[in-house]
Amino acid sequence: LAFQAQGDPRANAVQAETIWSDPESRTESEHVDSLVKKMAIGVPLQQLWEDAGYSQTQIARFRQMALEEAFTRAVAAGQLAAPPAVESPMSVPDAPVA
Repeated sequence: LAFQAQGDPRANAVQAETIWSDPESRTESEHVDSLVKKMAIGVPLQQLWEDAGYSQTQIARFRQMALEEAFTRAVAAGQLAAPPAVESPMSVPDAPVA
C-alpha cells in the first residue's frame, strides 16, 4: 500500500509474503520441543530451520554444512572415493639450482 501511494512499481508485486512473528511467549525449551515434534511427523528440515527463526543466509550455510558432512560420512564409509590431496605450496620441494 505504501509503494502504491508513492507510485512505486513494487506496488504490483504479487509474490510478496507476509511473515508474522509468533505472538506466543514460550521458553526456548518449549520452542525446541515443538520443533522436535514437528520433525517426528516429517516436517522438512528447511521448514524447521525457518520455524526456529534462522535467516535465509544461515539456512543456506546450514545446507552447505550438511552436504559437506554427508560427503565426509560417505567417504569414511567407503561409499565414495576421497578427492585427491592438494599439496600446499609450502610442501613443494625447492627446484634444484643449476
